Amino acid sequence: MSTSTDTLRAAVTIEHDGKLWRPKRGATASAEEFIAARALFIALHADARWNPWVLDDRAADLDEAIAIIEQWTRAEPNLRRLTAKQFDARMARSDREFRAKQAKAEQRRERDRERHDPDREAARLALLEQQSRLDYEVTEVAALRDGTKFPGLTNSRCDGDVAEGEATIARRRAEIARLTIVAGDLEDVVDERGWLPHDRRDLMLCIFQSCRAVEVRELRSRTTELSQLVKASQDKAERAEHRAELRLATTRLEKLLAISELTPDDMCSECATPVSKHGWSTPPSEGPCPAWPGWAAQTRKLREMFGSFVRASAPPAPPPPPRPVPLAVIPSRLPIAEVLTRLSEIQAKYPDAEVRRGNANKWEIWAGKSSEQSSEPD
Repeated sequence: MSTSTDTLRAAVTIEHDGKLWRPKRGATASAEEFIAARALFIALHADARWNPWVLDDRAADLDEAIAIIEQWTRAEPNLRRLTAKQFDARMARSDREFRAKQAKAEQRRERDRERHDPDREAARLALLEQQSRLDYEVTEVAALRDGTKFPGLTNSRCDGDVAEGEATIARRRAEIARLTIVAGDLEDVVDERGWLPHDRRDLMLCIFQSCRAVEVRELRSRTTELSQLVKASQDKAERAEHRAELRLATTRLEKLLAISELTPDDMCSECATPVSKHGWSTPPSEGPCPAWPGWAAQTRKLREMFGSFVRASAPPAPPPPPRPVPLAVIPSRLPIAEVLTRLSEIQAKYPDAEVRRGNANKWEIWAGKSSEQSSEPD
């Protein structure tokens, strides 16, 4: 490369994101295009951590950005890039650090298993449920008091409901105070595996994030398919059915897409649901946590009621078929003459019968195979 070319390339060297950059030989992308492409590349991959389908939707934009980025290179003097061996060593070191961190966490959980207290764990869950219920009831009583709950309700009736609600709130606050003493620090209550609440929130976020991504992809495909079915359907009833299904799928899809990126602190520690979605009115809540003891007891009771109803309404099982019995039995220890007489009588009545050995050395007379087959219905 000539000195004039070196000077020209040095003149267009830029500083961006704390690093020096310069165009490669034959580059056509300007500095502004390079900066914009790099920003787009970073933004798309950051978004894809929560919405992985973005990389599919913006594949063309991503390819264009990569083509522009590859026209530029680092420009620091004496910059030494990692060799393949150095890169492998860095990745191996990172892997060792991760494994050491995981081992340390597992050792901590193993130690914490010894201090697991079922009473504290139950009190923590009950406390979470009581606090959630208290927040709901305080809101309800406030709406009754200012008239926004039931605008047409008479003052006397409203006052009675407010008084009853306030009494319930007082009892609930007393129960919360009692449970707080038993549970102590809610974030320090371990389960039987030694897991703390924040451990479980990390896991629940991974589950929720994975399930959301799978469901969004399925719904995107399903809504496209249903849209085509609505357009192609000639039958009015069939088109209405597809349209109703499309409306439900679209509503669910929009709901999932509207969820912004969450952190472990946003999750319930007991189920793969954002904690903001636990409540007592749906929507906006999706319902109480299934691990809350009061709600779990109600759920079990309803399940048992439905089970008993199904069992009661089910038709009775048919009685078992009667056990086959022999045509006749000849006990043991009879005189030979009497045995022969009985056998003669039985042979005259059942000429195809068979003699089989029964219990206590008895002779049992059973219908022969030809008789059994002839007695079977056609």
